[in-house]
Amino acid sequence: MVIQLNDVSKYFIDVVVKDGDEWRLTGVYGEPSWDHKDQTWGALRSLHGSSSLPWLALGDFNEILFHHEKEGGRARPQGHIQAFQDALADCGLADIGYTGDIFTWQRGKIRERLDRGVTNPEWNTMFPNARLVNGEMVKSDHRPFIVNTDFLSGANEQL
Repeated sequence: MVIQLNDVSKYFIDVVVKDGDEWRLTGVYGEPSWDHKDQTWGALRSLHGSSSLPWLALGDFNEILFHHEKEGGRARPQGHIQAFQDALADCGLADIGYTGDIFTWQRGKIRERLDRGVTNPEWNTMFPNARLVNGEMVKSDHRPFIVNTDFLSGANEQL
């Protein structure tokens, strides 16, 4: 397997994975400030325009996609949620889904799904048995997660 660095910024690390086939992996860290989240969405849109490879983007997007992905605290403004939904739609990306607890971040009584994986249809075709597995919070306020590309094949039933 060969990993080739494409680009890096404060919001992402973008690589190409070559393991017989080529596909793209982008590690995302979303802008935490509500006033500057558009910078993350702009970076994602820019990345979309630079490649047509099968694409998996994952990480801490620092935003929820739906109101039910937040419990406790102040409700998230619909405009913030819509901006995230629009950015994913503009990039042809959709949530990969998950196994485990929906909430990936917790502070006090507030729980949110800030961490996720999103893919384009080409990546889903390349890895039809993939699933993101949310782990247990141990030493962080975020859950670790693993993308298991063979999860739905039954080969990894212990997860």
